[in-house]
Amino acid sequence: MLQLQGLGAMGQQSGNVHRDLLRKCFTHLQAPAPYKLTCQMAMKVAGEKCLTECDCFVLLLHQWVESLQQGELLVNLTCTDNDLILFWESQKKNPQMTQQLWRSLDFDRPESLPIPWCLHGDGAPFTETDSIQVLSFRCLLTSMPVGDSQLLLAAIPKAAVSKETFNTIMECMAWSFTSLYEGKAPKKNHSGVPMDGVKGRPLRRGVLWAITGDLEWFASEFGFPYSSNNMICAYCLADQKKTGSERPFTDCRPTAAWRSSILSPKLLQKEYGTHPLFKVPACSPLAIKLDILHVLDLGVAAYLHGSVLIDIMDKLGGTSRSLDTFFALGWTALVACRLAGQPPMLHVGWTALARSMGWTALGPSHSESPGEAKMQLLNKKIAEMYGKLGIEAAKRIKHLTLNDVASSAEEYPVLKHIKGNKIRHFAPVALELSKLHADDRAEKHRVAMLEELQRIYTLLGKNWKEWSPECGIALERAGQVLLAHYSWLANDAFEKGLHRYSLVQKHHKLNHLLAQAHHIHPASTWCYGSESFMGIIKQISSSCTWGTPAHKVTGKVLMKFRLVFHLLLKGYRNLDIIDSAEE
Repeated sequence: MLQLQGLGAMGQQSGNVHRDLLRKCFTHLQAPAPYKLTCQMAMKVAGEKCLTECDCFVLLLHQWVESLQQGELLVNLTCTDNDLILFWESQKKNPQMTQQLWRSLDFDRPESLPIPWCLHGDGAPFTETDSIQVLSFRCLLTSMPVGDSQLLLAAIPKAAVSKETFNTIMECMAWSFTSLYEGKAPKKNHSGVPMDGVKGRPLRRGVLWAITGDLEWFASEFGFPYSSNNMICAYCLADQKKTGSERPFTDCRPTAAWRSSILSPKLLQKEYGTHPLFKVPACSPLAIKLDILHVLDLGVAAYLHGSVLIDIMDKLGGTSRSLDTFFALGWTALVACRLAGQPPMLHVGWTALARSMGWTALGPSHSESPGEAKMQLLNKKIAEMYGKLGIEAAKRIKHLTLNDVASSAEEYPVLKHIKGNKIRHFAPVALELSKLHADDRAEKHRVAMLEELQRIYTLLGKNWKEWSPECGIALERAGQVLLAHYSWLANDAFEKGLHRYSLVQKHHKLNHLLAQAHHIHPASTWCYGSESFMGIIKQISSSCTWGTPAHKVTGKVLMKFRLVFHLLLKGYRNLDIIDSAEE
């Protein structure tokens, strides 16, 4: 108590209490010390933004492994030797596997097998005017909670980032991953300068086997095509040209022209292999993994469910969404007529229609539009179906409004403002609701499409240890059938003049995700845990901005993360993580 009383010069300098507490109680943390490198960053000088060389701090992969080894925590936060044997045996036919790596695997000595690591990159807003760019990593096979197993590498505000900043950081990460692949601490730093202290110490080998993130991060970091590009895909020559399209990405048939243009591993390496990470042994563009959260749950499934809900709404009693626009236009014409002083008899028909819908001269006579009233009725049916299926309350979509699906007949429906996990668990509800309205041909296609989606989610529920090439083939078949039904419904809606079942880049990307599933369980590389980790880093980052220029925020974020991670491992702190992706 006396020592604590003496912090901050006996309380006379309260601003130094945190510093003194760290020096006294947290000199030996379970996390490694930040590594300093010099890179070009953006900062304000005399009120103007300029680029200058300055110190930047990161946490390195091989240092994390070395620190966890010394604390005897590496196995607890990664996986067992038996898991490694099972995993690497399953990867023999994976196109990622190199002859050099395969020859180095000694299954008779499982303790020598490398740990497969997954690198995640993403950005997220952490202030009203800035976002934080984050790199983190975890073991592909870990069963630990994300708060314990996801390890921070870098967190840099976008305001401090230049074009060269992340290139320098990635070169440093490539050097660190290469050291991990070789299984020993480096003798020279990332610039080739001899390092002081312990050199050449043995490390548990590791391989950068997966790189995950959203499509936007892949485009900005690795040069993958953006969704607005004519050539829309990194894995094939599919395009979205309005005229003269040779390989339209919207073609979901097994005979689609783009399927014969899929790039080989050598062509992928030639096109995107200049990135520093692909200089790491056994790492290539094939390590970039499309994930279920961004491509399926927040992509295909979100568009699918949005259109299905509007289809079902049209079957409910009352006025359809398309007629809502009709009545709104009529009311606008009536008001314009009165403002212009024209005789209202010219719009008697509109007036009668408006009054029959409950509208008066002052506007609607009730608080809800006809579309919102139908949405309320649909919400009741959804709630009833949730109860019938026994789905947990935390996984339910609570309440939908028209803005959560489509606010007008001209907008393509898509579920918005809803987390990926809730969209995933909405699939059985949508299926059962569609079965109640399965009379005409389009409705039967809709039911068949939802059955395939449910089959996909059932396959994804398997443990990675149960995954096999046969599971991957079954998953791909289900996905192709789903896209075929979706494409038929899109064409049908177009012929009827309806804005439904939009086909976007993520529908095409799903084909390539399913192909990747032949060799590795998609759940091993999905971003649910990594997106949850982003929520933790956002909270830490937002507490480091007061009076701190953007280029110095990084050092503070790393220091706080090291402290939080230490308290977690010691059992002093138990984060109640609210999963920003799943909640």
